[in-house]
Amino acid sequence: MKQPKADRRPFSVDRRVGAGMFAVALALFVLTAGRTVAPGYPADALWARLGDEAPLSVLHPLWGGAVRLLDRIPGITAARAVNLFSALCGAACAGLLGALMGRVRYRGLLVDGAPDRFVREWQARRLSGWVAGLYLAVSIQFWTASTRSLPDSFHLFLLLLA
Repeated sequence: MKQPKADRRPFSVDRRVGAGMFAVALALFVLTAGRTVAPGYPADALWARLGDEAPLSVLHPLWGGAVRLLDRIPGITAARAVNLFSALCGAACAGLLGALMGRVRYRGLLVDGAPDRFVREWQARRLSGWVAGLYLAVSIQFWTASTRSLPDSFHLFLLLLA
């Protein structure tokens, strides 16, 4: 008797959840990202790293290097490039979180001997990936970090890659 597809690969990661979450979050962040730098801390942080004699930041060295590289892209302002980079990092965070939640095992769903237990676990993994990614993408703190020239989404991206 041929087993259903879910029984043959019960613990595979559904990468489509991560890719779909990345696409949804990228569309949200790019459409709502600012074209100029936001006043306050984002402006101070960006201009502190773009001056001719600006030292490399001790607090955010990787972010400072990325800002300097993004400033060299021709045809786009530094503020817009950094905002788009933050949006890209934020979307990658939402996609990675969705993919990571797709790896979480729900052992309680496998205890009973129901024939659809693997299908239920697959559905639970997929649902948890979408919910976690969407929750991160639409939370006001993370949305603000992903649509402004702030290093927060970049730092979370590095943390999720680790």
